[in-house]
Amino acid sequence: MLVIGHRGCPSRFPENTLPSFLEAVRQGADGVELDVHLTKDGRLVVMHDYLVDRTTDGHGRLSLMTMREVLSLDAGRKFGLPGTRVPTLEDVLEQVGDVLYLVEIKRGSALYPGIEEKVVDAIRKKRRRAIVISFDFDSLIRVRQLDQDLQTGIIVVGRPYYFTGLAREVGASWVSAPLDLVEEGDGDRVRSSGVAFMLWSPSTDEDVLKAMKASPDALISNDPGLVRRLMKELA
Repeated sequence: MLVIGHRGCPSRFPENTLPSFLEAVRQGADGVELDVHLTKDGRLVVMHDYLVDRTTDGHGRLSLMTMREVLSLDAGRKFGLPGTRVPTLEDVLEQVGDVLYLVEIKRGSALYPGIEEKVVDAIRKKRRRAIVISFDFDSLIRVRQLDQDLQTGIIVVGRPYYFTGLAREVGASWVSAPLDLVEEGDGDRVRSSGVAFMLWSPSTDEDVLKAMKASPDALISNDPGLVRRLMKELA
């Protein structure tokens, strides 16, 4: 089972920042999950929300800001780590290193024209292992058209094995579902359909143990060190 840091390691550092991703790797994560948007001037930046208000000291919609404006934001001040910047996707791929990246495209070309091309280009340029995931299935189809070798995964809100047919339809090799909607053995059900299963995002001992019973291929957690500890204890 792969252990993935959900937005890095937000239990200890500001989510979707370089310190958060580096801490996840330090704790033994096999990879990191991150979210990408486009700025007004077409740069790929790593942030979960459409608004910058929750995670930075700024205000407003990310897509209406230039890269220069985004770089002026402090993504760490609210969390006791002032001076932390919002990274670009290229920054993360370069500085976090040779791990697996789950790159979530928050919205496809309907909102961010050309975002799929930019994501695929960045992954190719940095030569990183990656799975592109999204709720936007049209975006995943476009990614597969651009690069047949790049794995994709659909994010769903429901029992994961209900969506394996849809995953195959859009060329995705993964289904990603939340912990509260999965049950023991769901991983086996998904894999029997020829699709891999990732689960998000348990962060307590109880939740991680519940997640393991679902036997995912990848477990995405806010606290990857906790997952590693429990795996070791149960081995």
